[in-house]
Amino acid sequence: MNTTDAPARTTKGAWKAVLLLVLVFILGAATAIGSGLLFLRSEIRKAATAPVSQQGPLDRFSGRIESHLAGRLKLSDSERNALHEELAVTTRRAKELRLRLANDVRALAGETVARIGSHLPAEKRAKLRQEVEERLAPWGLQPKASGEHPPKAD
Repeated sequence: MNTTDAPARTTKGAWKAVLLLVLVFILGAATAIGSGLLFLRSEIRKAATAPVSQQGPLDRFSGRIESHLAGRLKLSDSERNALHEELAVTTRRAKELRLRLANDVRALAGETVARIGSHLPAEKRAKLRQEVEERLAPWGLQPKASGEHPPKAD
């Protein structure tokens, strides 16, 4: 009989390895989700509050429409230039509309905070303004102070 003095394998080490792998997976997933949400929020902020003159998603979308139509309709150079000009007008108007909407949201938030604040004592009103600033600033939609003017549509 050949006996070895090897100790019996314990499953305790295997469980530790499995738990470590699960922990790494959960932390990785949480990091990916958190980063994705931060990226999404920054893109929404840029899309909602970018000036009209800044290139953005609407310009890329307009460019894709232009190249698609030019290829499908086999447009001449003059027809393509006309298409480009018309799409540029539409893109600019869409950007102006987006900017007006963001300004309207800011104004509505400011009015709402003022109405709510009118029912609160001064110290709670200050806390309310701080809370609103913390919640809306990351989105670029915080209400303007009474002396500020909304951004112009370039």
